[in-house]
Amino acid sequence: MTIEQIKEKLSNAFVSVIANYKGYKLQKPDDTGGVDFSVTFDYIQNRNGKIRHIQSGKYIELQLKATERHRIVFDEDHLRFDLEVKTYNDLIYRFNDGNAPLVLVLAILPDDQNEWALIGENCLNLNQIVYYFYPDENMLESQNANTIRISIPYENKIGIDFFRELFDQHYA
Repeated sequence: MTIEQIKEKLSNAFVSVIANYKGYKLQKPDDTGGVDFSVTFDYIQNRNGKIRHIQSGKYIELQLKATERHRIVFDEDHLRFDLEVKTYNDLIYRFNDGNAPLVLVLAILPDDQNEWALIGENCLNLNQIVYYFYPDENMLESQNANTIRISIPYENKIGIDFFRELFDQHYA
């Protein structure tokens, strides 16, 4: 595999672990169209003493990117990353079209490839810091040729409850 494919697989693994651990369902579309995963969940109902899992019908879609630490600019309260204009414009378009939200997930790996995944006696460490980016209503499509620098607040660091918080934010 290429380095880019390895980074992609590691970021996919991170998202899969936190989604599966909290009971969210990930679907990987065959024809991505800029979507790496669709995320949904089940409602749990007790009907006459029987537990039923009913699909919620609520979706959030994810676009994953992975990069090394040296490609990030770290400022006092946010980080900056040069994102492809195509991906940025997809996020802006989806923000305004009323469909399922499209959220960028950015995995930042150490510069040293030997540190990307570490195995201990009782653990597997996917050594990455992961943030999310979602446009706000003031952002417009970019006319740049190649990239646009986005700013991601440090508070957008992804933790174990990321998916619950994301669904609460978009479907509350």
